[in-house]
Amino acid sequence: MANALWFFAIIASPFIFAVAEVPVQLSFSVKTGGAIWGTPIFYRSKLMFASYDRNVFIVDAKTGSKIWSSSSENSIRAGLALCPQSNSVVDATLSGAITMRDLNSGNVLWKQQRKSYTWTFTPMCVGDFTIVPMRNDDLVVLSNKDGSELASLRQSSGVWSSPLVIQNSSRDTLQILVAVTADASVVSSVFASGAFVETSRWKYDVVPHATHYKQKLHAWIFGSPCLCLFDGISAIVFGGNDRVVRAVSALNGKELWTARVGGKVSSAAVAVPSPSSAVTYPVVATESGDVVCLGISGNIRWQYSLRQPIGSIVGPSVLGNVVVIGGMRGRLIGLDGTTGKQLFLIDLPNCNIRSSPGLYLEHATLTIAVGCDNGLLQTLKVENMQSAATTSSFPKQSLFREITQALKQEAISRKTVDVGPPQITATPIVITAVMCAISGLVLLWRRNHLRKTKS
Repeated sequence: MANALWFFAIIASPFIFAVAEVPVQLSFSVKTGGAIWGTPIFYRSKLMFASYDRNVFIVDAKTGSKIWSSSSENSIRAGLALCPQSNSVVDATLSGAITMRDLNSGNVLWKQQRKSYTWTFTPMCVGDFTIVPMRNDDLVVLSNKDGSELASLRQSSGVWSSPLVIQNSSRDTLQILVAVTADASVVSSVFASGAFVETSRWKYDVVPHATHYKQKLHAWIFGSPCLCLFDGISAIVFGGNDRVVRAVSALNGKELWTARVGGKVSSAAVAVPSPSSAVTYPVVATESGDVVCLGISGNIRWQYSLRQPIGSIVGPSVLGNVVVIGGMRGRLIGLDGTTGKQLFLIDLPNCNIRSSPGLYLEHATLTIAVGCDNGLLQTLKVENMQSAATTSSFPKQSLFREITQALKQEAISRKTVDVGPPQITATPIVITAVMCAISGLVLLWRRNHLRKTKS
């Protein structure tokens, strides 16, 4: 590699080996008492994450020095949910406890106990709400003020991944939620003003659509779906452990295409922007170690082999046009989202990567944080990453306009039906009057007939 930079950095006694087209350096590491499964979150000057040793950590994003840590009632496998509006963070444990803590002090603001648990499914903060997927229960919406339940999307088979939340940037609170359930189906719902407007706008069942399998299908979907744009069509894309990636219309759930990849997809799909158009392409990772970017018709645009397995819930992370992912034996790579070209490759010793990478960009320097199964949080810095500043011009609002228009049209239809009854109710009145008149005529005829008979 002509312009490759080779260097060795020492952490304690082991070595880090890196091959990159751009300068890479170790930043800092934080040791905890349990594996780190959830994606670390950079926010302003803080880096936050949770470990399996029941603790939530907030550290300085530049030095790694601890700001605070707080213990939970049980182990945490899911990631944290950042709530900027309330300056707080939410964690969910394997025992079903959901806790909101103050971002500055770590003090508990509220706590709620559920019968079910979240497993590896990360809660999400959207405005004044926190959305929590439950393993054997529901997709619940909680108030950030006191943790009270505002709404619940009932699913008898539970929700097995974090939902896709498509936010409306306008001032109204309309949100579109796309959730994957345990019975291998995808459900789209519309949420507004603290309640579900529609709990099942459309539903796509994976198993009936997978007719090309002759054997019994086990199409479990653990990864969160992503939103892409294909030639003006808003699409929901997700992968399954049946080695198939599927794209369905975000408007009605109609299947657009299916694509077979080389391994099971048990992590979230992400979207990378196209530099020349308003098209975004989905990227998925297989457990066998392949990173695959698909085109608008399901064709493979590029594919990269990590040459080592990828954890079942470890997915790619995207910042601008840079895709970053880590393997189970410590290999961390950065790829160009347009071409799939390798930008950097780093082998971390004694670190089986268990989390999707957390990414942060400042002055063309990309900071990466990953969690390891030995309780180590490792951070690195990659310089000259201007491509990470590329942003997608995805017109999300076009989808909201479509959904809003559809809702208005349905409301008009319902209103027409509601307005209709006064016109329809006039018919029974007329019929009743006619029947009364007929009855009166019959009685009059019978009376006259009886008089004639007597005479």
